[in-house]
Amino acid sequence: MTIYYISFIASAVSNILALAVGSLYCYRRTNEKFLRIFPLYLLMSFSVDIFSGSFRNARFALNNLFTAAELLTFAWFFLQILKSRVIKWQLGVSLLGFAGFFITYSMNNGLGKAPNVIAIVLEIFIIIVPCLTWYHELFTRQETINLFSDSSYWLVTGILFYLSSTLPFYVASIYFTIHGLFLAAQSLLSINNFANIIMYLLFIKGFTCKARGESLPRQAKK
Repeated sequence: MTIYYISFIASAVSNILALAVGSLYCYRRTNEKFLRIFPLYLLMSFSVDIFSGSFRNARFALNNLFTAAELLTFAWFFLQILKSRVIKWQLGVSLLGFAGFFITYSMNNGLGKAPNVIAIVLEIFIIIVPCLTWYHELFTRQETINLFSDSSYWLVTGILFYLSSTLPFYVASIYFTIHGLFLAAQSLLSINNFANIIMYLLFIKGFTCKARGESLPRQAKK
């Protein structure tokens, strides 16, 4: 077996594990409501991997639609946890711009003819900004936070790791595809699979956190 198929199987197994754990934990009343969208995201991710393996056009179409669905999922999550109104407004505008591009590109080039790599790169840049904003808000808090028990910390870290790890892959794949190096571009897919594995494991940690009531008390002023 090649490294790609090994990484694909490992990614699928970790996806199922994260979906199972998420289904058990994310809908508990004691956990944050923003967790409830992640089992649906994991189910979509696994379904795309399973149902897009038979036909090339179907695979491209499903993956392109999943890119848009993934962006909406991550954007909704950050709209729930961010405090900055400016970044929320910017995120909303970015979503509208992405929707306009995605619809126009799909109508002109076909939804299932080829991977929409530009949409993937746009998604990465759109979501990385809220990720970094959340860390800025975290570091500027006055109260002490127990990060080990903060579900949003693990989820944001997983998303940021996934996006920052796959960005070089997609940029390289564009270069290889333009120059006709299709086998080299395909071999890089294992990077995406390994990044998914790390993200799913961090999601599991986030799902199992007791999000409410775990923060340490605010330090008394001297």
